[in-house]
Amino acid sequence: MKARYYALSLTKYKYSFINKGIEVTTLKKIALLLILLSLLPNTTAISSYWVGSISLSAPNAVNSGLSTTIGEWDYIPLFDPDPVVPYVPGDAFVYDGDIWIVTGSWFDPDQFLDEFGNVNLSYLKPYGPVQENTIYWRVYNTYYADDIVIHNGYSWIARHGGANAQEPGTSGNGWNRMSNEYFVYNTYAKGDVVLYNGIYYEAKHSGANSVTPGTDIYAWAPITNTYNAGTSYANNAYVLYEGLPWKSLVSNNTGHTPVLGSSYWVMTLKY
Repeated sequence: MKARYYALSLTKYKYSFINKGIEVTTLKKIALLLILLSLLPNTTAISSYWVGSISLSAPNAVNSGLSTTIGEWDYIPLFDPDPVVPYVPGDAFVYDGDIWIVTGSWFDPDQFLDEFGNVNLSYLKPYGPVQENTIYWRVYNTYYADDIVIHNGYSWIARHGGANAQEPGTSGNGWNRMSNEYFVYNTYAKGDVVLYNGIYYEAKHSGANSVTPGTDIYAWAPITNTYNAGTSYANNAYVLYEGLPWKSLVSNNTGHTPVLGSSYWVMTLKY
């Protein structure tokens, strides 16, 4: 899918570099967010960067190496909404320091502001003609599967396109918290590993999110075995090594110390 727009507003400034929309995977989106935070210059501009390429030395690792190249920027001047301007999808404008992207040909600048000059929230809605260009969740923005937002101090990833008007972190919503800690409203698949009360657990079936780890071994199995070089491990067996959970990738796995990039073991934490 295409990358959505990401921008970090430093001050109220009327210029921006807008992401043109390149193909990025979920992992790349996560890396992009980290890169944005680390590469922000000491400037008064509002800027957005897109990543030309990203490579990880060990994609399944927590502390894997990361190298990246920054792609070219497309410069777009930003202006206050003008009722005379015939906006088309992709146009950008700024109002009160916030960047807005026109997403529908029916965008009407007259309806964007209310009689007091404030943004007319009743005009904004998912799949509407305009949305705010921000990494923070907005109830009126349009989201698709694998989109990432920040809300209440956490990063969230959309499970599907129906996540638009559903607040991250609430019951029955379409967002997963991007954390290795167990979260009751996350959706887990068989084999997922979470941390709960200092113990790692493996999900024994899909839908285990409704069961608190430690209360049902048929839903969550604790990972307690510490790696032993003399033990023969079966395929898909879990062990703890240096405090982290690892899964065996082969049968008769003996004498192969878990290490990043190994063909015998994979570190199982998602985030």
